[in-house]
Amino acid sequence: MPYLYFLIKETLVSIYNVYLFSMPQTMLQSATQLFTDNWKIYQKIINQNYMLHRSLQQKAILLSRLKSLEPLSVLDLGCGDAQLISEQLTGFEVDYYTGYDLSATALALASKNLESKSIAYELCQGAMEMLLDTTTSSFDIIHSSFAIHHLGDSGKKTLLKKCFQKLSPGGLFIIIDVFRDAVSLETYKRDYISRIRSHWNYLPDSEKDMVVDHILRYDYPADISIFKLWAKEAGFTVATATVKDSFHKMLLLRKEAN
Repeated sequence: MPYLYFLIKETLVSIYNVYLFSMPQTMLQSATQLFTDNWKIYQKIINQNYMLHRSLQQKAILLSRLKSLEPLSVLDLGCGDAQLISEQLTGFEVDYYTGYDLSATALALASKNLESKSIAYELCQGAMEMLLDTTTSSFDIIHSSFAIHHLGDSGKKTLLKKCFQKLSPGGLFIIIDVFRDAVSLETYKRDYISRIRSHWNYLPDSEKDMVVDHILRYDYPADISIFKLWAKEAGFTVATATVKDSFHKMLLLRKEAN
């Protein structure tokens, strides 16, 4: 997702995957400026619930099993500004929250949102799949909202394996993201763009064009059935939350207790 907020995140991910640590500073600055310029678009998308950010986040936080894991240690992959999750974690006892994101601008906003909710936190800038290799901590909850679809298939599979290793026994990996459902990537993009054009009426055409350009260039959602197989191969028990939407899904991946 992200990250418009998810526009900048996905732009940065794509650049990062190509250049890794040799990303030119001027390019990073331009991408960060893109985040700033499109912040209002991102807020419109969240407020209008076009991608079910609020609906799916609310489903995740209402899971009764989360209470059994308190006090929670939470890792948020592609955390962005942490606005929604910081609001919803206030109903739980949180030991600490760790957020990964590529955008320094997003992380600065996340710091303010988390501090306003008195949540102990650590924020790290970088690619989530690489930062996972740097932590020795384990987590009760790993959360990712509209971030994993930026990765290619091999990156998705590797991320699932790394997350399984970092999750505490009995812990939960909550994934909120876009997925394909037995259709080609080309068909998915065509249908998603059609929805934007016909239903995202709060956005003017110029802003819709920006979102469409992002989708065409940076979106690689996995087929949901194949993704579930990858999750099982990584060791997870897989469940899918009931969502009446053909694009936006929530997967619940559990690491069984020993």
